[in-house]
Amino acid sequence: MGKRTVFNTSFAAGILLVTLLASGCSRTKDRAINRTYHQMTARFNPLFNGQEAYQEALKQLQSEHVDVYDRVLDIYPYGQAKEGSAPAASLKRAIEKATKTVQEHSMMFRGTQKNTVIYDAYVLMGQSQALLGLDVAAQESFAIVTRNTDRKAKRPWNQERLFSQGEANLFYDAELSRILILARQGNGPATLAALDELERTGVPDAYATEILVLRAQAHRSNEEWILAADLLKQASERLKDQKRWARYAFIAGQIYELQGERTLARQAFERCIAGQPGTYDMLLEAQLHKTLNGDGRPQKLYAELLKLLKEPKNANYRDRIYYALARVAQSQEDAKNELFYLDRCIGAGQPDRPVLLAMAYSERGTMHFDARRYNRAQVDVDSAFALLPEGHALKKAIAKRRDGLNALMSVVQILDRNDSLLVLSTKSEAFLRSKFTAYIADLKRQEQQAIKAAERAALNAQLNAQSALLAAQGPVAGANTAGGWIFYNPVSRAAGMASFTTNWGQRPNVDNWRLQSASGTWAMGTMGQGGPSAPEDPSNAEAYVDPTYELSTYLDAIPKTPEAKDSCQNLICAALVEAAAIYRDQIGDLDQALASLKRRAAECGLPDSLRGDCARVTNSACEAEAFTHYALHRLYLQREEAIQAEAEKELVLSRYPKTRYAALLRGEVEQKEEKSAASAAFRGLVGHVEKRQWDAALALFKATTWSAEEAPQAALLRAQAVGGKSGRSAYIQALTDVEEGFPNTPQAVAAGNIKMALAADAVDETAAASPYVEALSVPHQVLIVFSSAGNANDVRNALARFHQQYFAGAPMSIRVLPLNESTQIIAVDGFKNSTEALDYRTKVKRATPVTQFLSPFDAKYWPITVQNFTHFYSQKDLKGYQAWVEMIYTL
Repeated sequence: MGKRTVFNTSFAAGILLVTLLASGCSRTKDRAINRTYHQMTARFNPLFNGQEAYQEALKQLQSEHVDVYDRVLDIYPYGQAKEGSAPAASLKRAIEKATKTVQEHSMMFRGTQKNTVIYDAYVLMGQSQALLGLDVAAQESFAIVTRNTDRKAKRPWNQERLFSQGEANLFYDAELSRILILARQGNGPATLAALDELERTGVPDAYATEILVLRAQAHRSNEEWILAADLLKQASERLKDQKRWARYAFIAGQIYELQGERTLARQAFERCIAGQPGTYDMLLEAQLHKTLNGDGRPQKLYAELLKLLKEPKNANYRDRIYYALARVAQSQEDAKNELFYLDRCIGAGQPDRPVLLAMAYSERGTMHFDARRYNRAQVDVDSAFALLPEGHALKKAIAKRRDGLNALMSVVQILDRNDSLLVLSTKSEAFLRSKFTAYIADLKRQEQQAIKAAERAALNAQLNAQSALLAAQGPVAGANTAGGWIFYNPVSRAAGMASFTTNWGQRPNVDNWRLQSASGTWAMGTMGQGGPSAPEDPSNAEAYVDPTYELSTYLDAIPKTPEAKDSCQNLICAALVEAAAIYRDQIGDLDQALASLKRRAAECGLPDSLRGDCARVTNSACEAEAFTHYALHRLYLQREEAIQAEAEKELVLSRYPKTRYAALLRGEVEQKEEKSAASAAFRGLVGHVEKRQWDAALALFKATTWSAEEAPQAALLRAQAVGGKSGRSAYIQALTDVEEGFPNTPQAVAAGNIKMALAADAVDETAAASPYVEALSVPHQVLIVFSSAGNANDVRNALARFHQQYFAGAPMSIRVLPLNESTQIIAVDGFKNSTEALDYRTKVKRATPVTQFLSPFDAKYWPITVQNFTHFYSQKDLKGYQAWVEMIYTL
């Protein structure tokens, strides 16, 4: 009887609970149970999942963010999500969950929202939209919250307190998130105005730090640097989150340093160090900047930095410390030590810090430039320009100097080469043979030394690997009573597997008769033929001699006849004029410009017997001499040397009165030749082309001798006629004739543009009739195509190590296959679709341990499906597949 009573009671309680839950599901009744049900369900179901997705996206964006320490860091260490990325997918999921929360759990009664968790959903929606770059939609989401919540409302003490953070908190979260959008847009005035309006009626102290950071961002956008730094310093002092306070203090220190406030900068960097930054990079940078902004003696600064240099944990940061030492030397005007430390910085440069390396190159190049060591400056400035990313401020600053130095060095090479040839032309045959024989022997000796150094490096690497193998210890079988088993040693197993793969390749676990791969078939087919490139009669084959080591290569280059020597001298004279212009206009070295012009006047003048004729008539030789002295006159004026300038002017007027330069000095206006109207033949050619009378146009073009002005235009019209009559191939060839026959003309540029358009159309037509099938979602491979001169075993071993490090456990295989006499391929498979294949392609192209064996051999990295590989490999279709893969995969 008792048991039955208990059963009846439990059953009744269950029925009552189900009834209450069923009645609580309704959103049309404003009752406590209904509100509690929807608040609880919204908070801990869709909204919770959305907030988790948002936090995951935020973590991913923060991990993708890279701080670049050569500029002021971003206050917020994350950017907007890119379409198609993992963070974007998480943010879209967050928006989806927030929308679901609003749609399924909103409880509006007489214009009042009874479920305030809905406003949490709108805040989440707006924050996710902002990170996706949907600023207008995000502001609308935040506006819904700020319009419908009371900033002064107190948090309820009933059951709603368990699920909602309160209207006031929701209001401030939404409003500050809206202002953050303005701040990140760089709209400083609007940000400050919004914050002033928000603070006009008071803001809880809990939001003071966030407001300080927003104000700092606004003042930074307005380039009010000291105000921004002061606000960030205050924010860092209020925070308890060490990672955030360290970041704000570091940025404040950077700004103070740029504004010359060294004491404040040092204090800020000390605050950053005390906060223990999230990365060691920031910690080291803070230590370096703290030292650089110290007021101590140079010996003390050097000692602090050298102490950092000796610490083992800074082994990979030596370049950064050397650069800091160079800055200390620069501040002390110690050029010798500055150059020494810049040399060390460049020598210790790390590939993951290209901007730092570029800055070191740039500063060393500036030192060489100021010392007029232009050859060294050109190398350094060019290296810096190549390392800097597009859009970097330093790249724009050095672009002009780089162009000038490159132009100067090309001219200097012409001068040095021809000066040397003229000097050598005065030497005897025996002397030349002796010198060049010794030079060739020295070249061979240097090559042998380089080969031995490479062999030693390879041997050292092998010994280091073996030492690591012997030092490694695997798990012990039999607990403490047994010895170590090499079979369980992962290093030994990996080395053994790599050794086996090196000798035998990837061997599938199948019957032996199936092991005859394409590479084996090819090898057996060519084994008895002496290889595809073997000569028919080895006895008749001539040994190849590198021209670099052939004595006749150097002897034949020396001018021996008067005509050859005059040709060298003419090249020198022309180069001297060009060098003077570069020194004056691009380098700014007026002394070298003057020296070049004086040398030209001394070495390239007319004989005295012919110079007297220039007073009565003019010719090209007189014009050239007059130009030299006219240029000297202008250069002396620029140097503010009036006496010398007047002397050169008088010389031009008295010795070369008939030249155009004398006329310029007399103030005479040079009459420009009027352009002649188009000839009748040219007008006729245009008419034939417009009427598509191709034969008549071609006949007229052939029968006419065109002037220099009309020739390129007529050639372009002829190309159009050829294309209209004979088709695309003939048209492309005729356009090529225009490019080669009339380079550096507008018609040559137009011909090139037309050829590019025709090539693009050809690719589209090829793709339409291509034997390859576009299937991006099926399994893929990645082909690495490179020259047969490369060592496939080295590449395969490097890939095996790369896979072991970054793709451990992934079912990936490596196959080496010959393609033709000059090309070989390595196929890597195991990718589910094109996205995985392209991701692998990106990573392997950045892997220096792999690309060091591929870069010298013009390697290409192509994704390919199994179906397309069958046609590609059977037809050896390199060009066809290259055009198709670049178009489909947008490589």
